[in-house]
Amino acid sequence: MITPSLKRSPICFVTLCMILALSACASIPLFPPKAADGIDDHFDFEVWRKTPNTRIGRKIELAGRVISADMKNGETFVIAEQLPIVDGLVYETLALKKRVGEYGIFYRATIDPRWLGAGNLLMVIGTVTQPKTVAVNGVQQTLPFLIAECLRLWRTGGKELPQSQQNAVDRLASFEHTTYCASSY
Repeated sequence: MITPSLKRSPICFVTLCMILALSACASIPLFPPKAADGIDDHFDFEVWRKTPNTRIGRKIELAGRVISADMKNGETFVIAEQLPIVDGLVYETLALKKRVGEYGIFYRATIDPRWLGAGNLLMVIGTVTQPKTVAVNGVQQTLPFLIAECLRLWRTGGKELPQSQQNAVDRLASFEHTTYCASSY
């Protein structure tokens, strides 16, 4: 209900419209705010990759591209290639055509397999756990692992993002996406 003073005041009406327009432009968080509490903002993927046992228990946020995924006994295991996070979103550049490094994700629930196709992009918030030996493209490797609290997945069909950061953000927004979180959120 609009109050009589708002009906008569063009300044109030314009101010209200501006507030609504600005709030519509505000970014929508990828994860519930509580999920981001306690993330290690200084986490170094390269250090973790080289010495995965030294970071156990840290809460981190990573981005990546799905290499493979498997579900067993109501749980999901994902192997991902690490990608950087730029302005809060997964991002890829031509400089990253070389393999940066893989990591594993353990999620204590099942995920619809259509979200886990090779090439799909993801972001994850989770806690570093013990490294595990897994097969990556047919080769046994010991990878750093995390237990996921929340996963954001984009169905890209393996399509790459444009090199321009703004175009990449727009393109990422055009892909179908979903979020899976532990029941505590």
